[in-house]
Amino acid sequence: TAASSHGPSSSGDAHHRRDPPATAVVAIGSNQGDRVDLFRRALRALDEAGIAVDAHSALYETAPAYVTDQPSFLNAAALVRVRDASHPMANDPVLLLDRLKRVEKELGREEGGVRFGPRPIDLDIIFHRSGTHECERLEVPHPRYHERPFVLAPLADLAASSSSNRANLATSSSTEASSGLHRGDADAGTRGVGGGLRTWADPIGAGLTTAARLWAGAGGEANV
Repeated sequence: TAASSHGPSSSGDAHHRRDPPATAVVAIGSNQGDRVDLFRRALRALDEAGIAVDAHSALYETAPAYVTDQPSFLNAAALVRVRDASHPMANDPVLLLDRLKRVEKELGREEGGVRFGPRPIDLDIIFHRSGTHECERLEVPHPRYHERPFVLAPLADLAASSSSNRANLATSSSTEASSGLHRGDADAGTRGVGGGLRTWADPIGAGLTTAARLWAGAGGEANV
């Protein structure tokens, strides 16, 4: 159901600099206008707001979900980092959400549209360094990421490109029981992964590990 376009990318020596750790994983989607240009403009706007993109996935063109009478989507995911670790946005996912919503508005997204309907740009927080968060406006991890191939495929790309996540995969057999993350367990996409992320020193790496397993369990590249 997904067609891969451009390969995953990281920002040069991002893993070797003494930068603050990654802040979040953000899913990106668009099915209106010049989608690739909108992606570029969104990432540029984040960069101008002090949010660096340390890595991004391939681009995937996918059929719309939930509301099917609309154009195909272009989807991707990015590993982002607030450059100033002392900025409140670095530790508060709601403040990061506020910035993402501002970028969406700047790029033409209007409030009050059809839920799951067409949009020029969509920026969703999937994982955050704080682990879990739940309030009226935001739930982290994203409550439906595990049921969306168009999200799992980009997350698996990020998992493959993350050296810290490769370490998580290598040691997962000894930590699964305590973490609450279970290989091939679809429930790990919602409450299971939420509970598990509280016990990990690297919630983003743990989340990407789980997403990669879910993608592989669903057939992985055979779906592309």
